[in-house]
Amino acid sequence: MTTCKILDFDEEEGIVVVSDIDAYDGTPIIDLKPYIPVSDRVKEVRVPEWLSDWPEWMAEEGFEF
Repeated sequence: MTTCKILDFDEEEGIVVVSDIDAYDGTPIIDLKPYIPVSDRVKEVRVPEWLSDWPEWMAEEGFEF
């Protein structure tokens, strides 16, 4: 699951434009759910050792593959 910002949508065409997801341009989005901070947050995160060198947060501008 990836959180993303909805940038634009076209209800008639059924098109939703989002930012910063881990998919290629043009990939279909199967489902969208709202982010609800009171229930969607993780209180105690445990990161596997093999991911310990990754940054805590993704930069606002995202990243390139």
